[in-house]
Amino acid sequence: MKKLIDRFMTWLEQEKGYSAHTLRAYHNDLSQFVTFCERQQVTEVRTIGHKVIAAFLSAQIGAKRSRGTVTRRRSAVRSFFKYLLRRHDVEADPCSALQPLKRERHLPVFLDPDETERLLNAPLKAPRSTPFARVRDTAMLYTLYSSGIRVGELVAMDVPNLDLTDGVATVLGKRRKMRQALLGPRAVETLKLYLEERNRRLNFLRIESAALFVNRKGGRLTSRSVERFLKRYVLIADLDPKKVRPHTLRHTFATHILNQGADLRHVQELLGHASLSTTQIYTHLSIPRLTEVYKNAHPRA
Repeated sequence: MKKLIDRFMTWLEQEKGYSAHTLRAYHNDLSQFVTFCERQQVTEVRTIGHKVIAAFLSAQIGAKRSRGTVTRRRSAVRSFFKYLLRRHDVEADPCSALQPLKRERHLPVFLDPDETERLLNAPLKAPRSTPFARVRDTAMLYTLYSSGIRVGELVAMDVPNLDLTDGVATVLGKRRKMRQALLGPRAVETLKLYLEERNRRLNFLRIESAALFVNRKGGRLTSRSVERFLKRYVLIADLDPKKVRPHTLRHTFATHILNQGADLRHVQELLGHASLSTTQIYTHLSIPRLTEVYKNAHPRA
C-alpha cells in the first residue's frame, strides 16, 4: 500500500499542483491510515471496505483529534481511493458509503490596530538583531499584513513578482493558481529598503538568487523560518505567543478591511478563496461594522 501512496503523492504534486504543506499533511494522514490498517491485519488495498475506514475515523475521534483533523484525514483517504478507482487498482470506492462529518469552524484570531502596529514595528526593536534582519523582517511583516497572502505564498515569491510602482505582487496560490495581491504604501516603502539591503548582501556573498526573501547565507526563507522569527517578535510586541501565528496576519488583514467597509466578494478575491463561504467566516468578526452599515442603510433601523 505504501507504494500506491507514494504514486498518489507524486500525482498530487505534479498533476494537481498541491503545495508542499498540503502534501505533508496528506502523507501524514495516509500514513496514519496505513498504520491503523496494519494493526487490523489489513494489508491489501482491495480488501479495504467502508467499515475499516469508518473504524479508522472513529479511532481518530476517540483519540480526541480535532474535528478539522478528522475531516482532513477522511478527505485524504477518500481522495486516495478515488485515485485508485480511476487507475483500476480497486474495483469499488469504499468511501462512497461514508457519512460526511460536520466540521467545527472556529473564529479566526486577529489583532486590533494597536496590536498590529506593535507587531509590525517589533523587528526594529529586536535586541542583537542585524541591520539586514531588521529591514528584511519589517518588510516581511508589512507584506503579510498589507496583502493578506499566505506564508507559503510569501516565501515562494521571487523579485520579478513585485511591481512596486503599482503596488502589486503576483503570487502563486493553492493548486498553482496565480493572482494579484495589493501592497500598501508602507509595505512598498519597506520592500524598497529591503531590496537594497538584499542586493548588497547577495553581492557580498557573490550569490545570484531570484528569491525575494533570503536568509543571511542567501538561501530562500522557509515557512518555518518565518514562524520562528514571528515568535520572537510576538514576545517583543507583548502579545500572546499561543494565539499569534503567521496566518494571524492574514486573518487580521481580512477583518480590518471588512471593518472599513470592503465588499465580501472583493475580500474573497484578495484572499484567493475559491469559495465565498470560506470568506464569510470573517463576517462574524465584523459585527460592529455590519451593525453600523445596517443602521445607515435600513430605512426602518
